[in-house]
Amino acid sequence: MLGDSKDIQPAKTCSGLSFGTRSRLERLWKTKPVKQNLRDVIVVHVRDREAAKECRRKKKEYVKCLENRVAVLENQNKTLIEELKSLKELYCQKDGHS
Repeated sequence: MLGDSKDIQPAKTCSGLSFGTRSRLERLWKTKPVKQNLRDVIVVHVRDREAAKECRRKKKEYVKCLENRVAVLENQNKTLIEELKSLKELYCQKDGHS
């Protein structure tokens, strides 16, 4: 009967891999010559390194963009604070003369 705990047995392992996984890996390696497998591994490794390099480049670019935006916003904030200060002074002067 499906779902009975008696039907489910733990996977037997050898070298940390279950037998099913190990045999699949062995079949993968047997389907191609070793040189081809190594070439495939190297190609994937190189592709991953290039992707990581590009990701780091984009991240640096993004951080620089954010830093520039922060600088612009800080300048705007400073200008607005000065404008608010001058308007408060003007208001106080006007209120004092009334």
